[in-house]
Amino acid sequence: MVYLIGVEHGVQSIPSNGPETSNHKAYRLCLEQVIRDYKPTVIAEEYSTESLDRVKYLNPSTTYDFFTRKIATNAGVEHIFCEPKLKVRFQLGCQGRAQWSKMLASLDNAIPADECDSLGIAMEINIEWPIREKYWLDQLGPAIKNEIVFVCGDGHLKTFADLLNSRGIPSSVVERKIGMTPELIKQSDSEVQYANENRTRIEGYYQALLKKYGGTIPKHPLLSQLERTI
Repeated sequence: MVYLIGVEHGVQSIPSNGPETSNHKAYRLCLEQVIRDYKPTVIAEEYSTESLDRVKYLNPSTTYDFFTRKIATNAGVEHIFCEPKLKVRFQLGCQGRAQWSKMLASLDNAIPADECDSLGIAMEINIEWPIREKYWLDQLGPAIKNEIVFVCGDGHLKTFADLLNSRGIPSSVVERKIGMTPELIKQSDSEVQYANENRTRIEGYYQALLKKYGGTIPKHPLLSQLERTI
């Protein structure tokens, strides 16, 4: 069984010497309760060392810890990072919403700029999320046969649960929207709804991009640089 917790990613790291925010406290109490109730062998998350590096880059005067790992370690539970690093994401064919928007804007049938942005987000959801979620599942390996807690961005809860179900793996959502403001909840739900409602249209644009690039979408332009330096 996989027990799913949906969060805003800010709760997954915490200042090393700072007090818990109310969001961090809610997250910690939830995770500790889940550990007591279900006694998982693994706590895994949509997070990586690069995720924390981005937090540090935005807040250079503060040191940060991996909060999920800290909670897991204190409880004596194995912890696994499951999110692919940026280079791996690009190698897998992920582009990111900005690059999808840029490629859509290059199509012959002109798309208004503001709609390119919305469609870029939807391309990320409909095309990249399945790639990343399959990667998460692959990282769990043999542990998937045991009780697992998996922490991810709240928007992924349904799609990741659907993937698990397609593999015959039961799952249950135990908490969601931890750390999310009402504005962020509204934005996230709206993006997912738009992607779902425009699935056929988005697939059409994806096929148009495939035709433009001769059957293969080019890798993200930054991939070659990352492969030289990392």
